[in-house]
Amino acid sequence: MDGSRWSAGKADVTTFNGFGERAIPFLKALNFHQSREWFQENRGLFEKELLEPMGDLIEVLTERFGKAGLGLKGDRKRSQFRINRDVRFSRDKRPYTDHVSAILSPDGSKMEQGVFFIHVGLERCCAAVAWWDPSPALLQAMRISIVENPERYRDMVSELDERRRLAYRS
Repeated sequence: MDGSRWSAGKADVTTFNGFGERAIPFLKALNFHQSREWFQENRGLFEKELLEPMGDLIEVLTERFGKAGLGLKGDRKRSQFRINRDVRFSRDKRPYTDHVSAILSPDGSKMEQGVFFIHVGLERCCAAVAWWDPSPALLQAMRISIVENPERYRDMVSELDERRRLAYRS
């Protein structure tokens, strides 16, 4: 289903109603065909079933993360990764990915540290929090926190491990 916008006085509100029923079948077909001609013929389906819903999800998460004071935001277009693959230096010359993905970050860009990553694809669907190339000060603060609170750290790792196991069972 598509997200819908409605006027609520001062601002539009976006809802996320999931990805379209034909989203995964589209990715399967794209993975099979892997041709520009097929993709161009089916671009409308890609935009309706995957691209627009991902944009809605980004907007909803940006709003919710803002309300929770998490400091992560995204843009419905700029936060999404392209479906086209860079094949210049790859043995795998397939031109398209088999997934859609996006990042929310403190400044809304893909290059900021401390991100929330979303991935919806054929092999897996997941969300993750990550730090890419953390600054020395941030890395030191993380290490100190682990040393000063080892039990809290172990509990967090155990909880994440248990959630991962439960997620892969279903």
